Amino acid sequence: SSGINAEYGDILKFIHCPCSIDMEDGSALTVPVQCSALRVNGHMCIKNHPCVIKNIDTSKTGKHGSAKCSITAIDIFTGKKYEEISPSTAMVPTPVIKTTEYVIIGINDNFLDLMSTDGKSEMRSDLKLFDDEESKLVLKRYESLKDEEELIVTVVKAMGDERVKNSKIKAAV
Repeated sequence: SSGINAEYGDILKFIHCPCSIDMEDGSALTVPVQCSALRVNGHMCIKNHPCVIKNIDTSKTGKHGSAKCSITAIDIFTGKKYEEISPSTAMVPTPVIKTTEYVIIGINDNFLDLMSTDGKSEMRSDLKLFDDEESKLVLKRYESLKDEEELIVTVVKAMGDERVKNSKIKAAV
């Protein structure tokens, strides 16, 4: 047999997220990690949302079962709180998170015109601002830019979603 399940079958059987492979470039959206290896300020997927872990409580092994991990985490994009209880030996999905810095060249209909800062001069105009505090701050900072300044944004991509998570004004080069 062929396809993703044949190639990644052993990994996919541990992953609870419905789409663990990015269909655009074939890269992994999640990676399985044993629950007992998770740490506070680390990441995991809860209910198909990439989250940062805020608290982990581990119960002792019971008479008839394994130790359980009770995890409280916050969605990295929306700030919504999620909770999950898993056996400490269970494999849980952790999101593959990529951050990239861009210079904002312009803003059109809430879409950002961006140029990468990594020297490759990659241009893109497909990232939309959301109705959140960071997006409002980006608009405010962009409107207040002086001629000798540029606005740098940090874009976070995880689980097929992509958003601006940070912005700063910097002297233009």
